[in-house]
Amino acid sequence: MMLSSGPLAAPRGRSLIPDGSRLPRGGASCLLAILLVAMFGLITVMITTLAQGSGAAVSIAVDRATEVAKVSPLIFGVNTACWDEQLFPGTADNWELTFDQVGVRRVKDAGIRFLRFPGGRDGDDYIWNSPSNSPLRMDTDEFMTFCKLVGATPSITVNYTEKPDLAAEWVRYANRVKGYGVRYWEVGDEEYFLVDGGSYAARFSHFARAMKAQDPSIKVGANISPSRPDWSRRVLRDAGSYIDFVVHNWYPQSPRKEDDTYLLSTPPRLAQDVAAIRKMLKDEVPARANEIKVHIGGYNSVSYAPGPQTTSHVNALWLADVLGTMAGAGVDAAGFWALHNVYPPRQGDYGIITSTPENAPYPTYHVFQLFKDHFGDVYLRSSSSDNRVVVHASAKGDSTRGTIHLIVVNRASEDAYADLRVAGFSCGPRAEVWVLGAGGGPPARISDAVVTNGHARLRLPSRSVVAVTIPGRAAPPPRLRNLALRAKVTASSTAEVDGMFRPESAVDGSMRTRWASRIWQKVPEWFQVDLGSKETVGSVVLHWELGATRYTVQVSKDGTAWETVAEKTSSGAGWEVVEFAPREARYVKLLLYERPKDIGTKFGHSLWTTWGFSLWEIEVYVPGDAPSMGR
Repeated sequence: MMLSSGPLAAPRGRSLIPDGSRLPRGGASCLLAILLVAMFGLITVMITTLAQGSGAAVSIAVDRATEVAKVSPLIFGVNTACWDEQLFPGTADNWELTFDQVGVRRVKDAGIRFLRFPGGRDGDDYIWNSPSNSPLRMDTDEFMTFCKLVGATPSITVNYTEKPDLAAEWVRYANRVKGYGVRYWEVGDEEYFLVDGGSYAARFSHFARAMKAQDPSIKVGANISPSRPDWSRRVLRDAGSYIDFVVHNWYPQSPRKEDDTYLLSTPPRLAQDVAAIRKMLKDEVPARANEIKVHIGGYNSVSYAPGPQTTSHVNALWLADVLGTMAGAGVDAAGFWALHNVYPPRQGDYGIITSTPENAPYPTYHVFQLFKDHFGDVYLRSSSSDNRVVVHASAKGDSTRGTIHLIVVNRASEDAYADLRVAGFSCGPRAEVWVLGAGGGPPARISDAVVTNGHARLRLPSRSVVAVTIPGRAAPPPRLRNLALRAKVTASSTAEVDGMFRPESAVDGSMRTRWASRIWQKVPEWFQVDLGSKETVGSVVLHWELGATRYTVQVSKDGTAWETVAEKTSSGAGWEVVEFAPREARYVKLLLYERPKDIGTKFGHSLWTTWGFSLWEIEVYVPGDAPSMGR
């Protein structure tokens, strides 16, 4: 747990109102949301009652010929804060020795493509070059190192309360001195809580001129709020010639008033907000309306003081719908709040991963993983006959060699079946299906769906996110189905440098990371894969760094009763395919008994696997899918 006050506090999107109390982040938009609950309560009731017990399948239609919007990869972003002392606890000079490798890898594996800094309303307290800044906090150089490590585009919010010269110097340092090429710069955060629209517009213009004098190529963003139309229109009218993008923050609930059913009904209101922003742009700056991009700067399910809902599966269902909604609305960039932000007083956490050395993923983390692997770059028109089931369709490539991707959110508390029909696309015979369910853990691959003449039938588990990938008939053959990829794994031990050699490193799809057992131990070890559900398995592929010269492969349906399906000897190096008679199993285990005679660095082994076992990767396949040794 972080000890500074920053990460334990909710994002500081608040302002004093006349009676001296605090207006929560989102302000009037939160009050409006409360009114909408009362006015449109019928909608939320319908979500849970429509067609219950009818047994009728949900009809889902997708039209490949109707492209709605280009999907910006920058919508898959998060906010990271200067007060996050976990990522870079040392200084920029020795970051390689002290940075949080586990946390950085989590962010990269989630497919995060956009990072915002220095963190919400705290930006107006942050002096980026102050000598009094704690070395424990993340600074500009560490933030840019973070962006480079994970492959994300940076966005920086400058301190609105300080002089424009401070922001201009930040631009000069980042882009001219260091050559970072930071493109996006926002002036303040939620300043509509603090000043009138005219004052903000005038000061924003001064900032934009000073900052672009240092680097004319940058894009400068202004705060905006659809729930404050007069404020927003004044800003656009007075400063529109300097604005390159507008930033809207969105938190649909107030704390201690969270309601799961209501939350799941809110994503369409974000689409309405984006539409209202685009209308204001056309009204107030018609000559530049199409040039000014829309960012969702910070968003989560509750405005401040997060409770247990933020770490629940319901928040993941909501996030999946929100990401699809932003893709369809043509949002240019967005930052989920946040990477780390634990709030013990209400047992909540805004973060997508825990504020602990494990950086354990919350359900929202796995939503980003799902979109990274199973969403396209063009948003398509689609529909669902049941308002409990939301579908977001996208595509990559053309109508014969490309792929169609669906994200289907079943908000109902019971399973459903869907009749899927795809028009304008020459579908291949099978579709890959992945499920993010209430049981926790990463998305799980389930049995493929059979596609006939553009039609398929899907099972949608209750309260789940289902991803469907349909290759075109002329598309290249799909990749082999590795059931172990990102599966849950456990092992008998881990090498002493624990963060580097954890079991999950052997199922992350990378041949640069690995699992290693505890070194200097001349004892048997084991490694176990939980496939998430029962599958028919027929082979295991092992990529050894330092392997076993004698080992067995076992399978189990329940993790208790085990059957040995292969007993092997090998050279203990390279990679090998172990095939066996097909078995139905959920668990696959390696029992590792003997090691090579020649072990050590002089034989090409790592120092951290001496007398241990080490796997770059383990793969598990259905019968007939085993890769050939000559691949």
